[in-house]
Amino acid sequence: MATLPQVAHPAQEGPRRGVGEMIREGWRYVVRHPVIGPCAADATAVNFVCGGLMALTPVFLAGTLDAPPALVGALIATEGLGTLVGAALTPRIVARLGSGRALRRAAVAAPCFAALLAAGRTLGGTRSLRPGQRRLRRVRGGDEHRDPDLPADRHTP
Repeated sequence: MATLPQVAHPAQEGPRRGVGEMIREGWRYVVRHPVIGPCAADATAVNFVCGGLMALTPVFLAGTLDAPPALVGALIATEGLGTLVGAALTPRIVARLGSGRALRRAAVAAPCFAALLAAGRTLGGTRSLRPGQRRLRRVRGGDEHRDPDLPADRHTP
């Protein structure tokens, strides 16, 4: 610790401000800023919607489309792959379109992909998942409804 540089702290002017007052000042700054305000509002909305989407996707896949648990896990794991691909392509897209245009196009395109989930029943539903289900059945030995945590005599048909 003796080798760390000492940083001189300027004397605080006036009485010490409370945490609530500092939070209000920061909030006013963010909300009134012409760039940071809209970005913060957009990020809040996107994170809220994506959180709900991620929570409901497994329920939708398993409950509505009758996807087996292994396929649900595989489909959700592809989000990580999509994130890596998106991160790799982002510098090229921004270099070509510019950051503002790339953000606007992404904001328009993202809900279109989410709408594909809602159209899952009408676009083939379970039929569209069947190739993946067949592959998983072959890998798992054909017993798609078997819970591996239950003893063999406790399985439901």
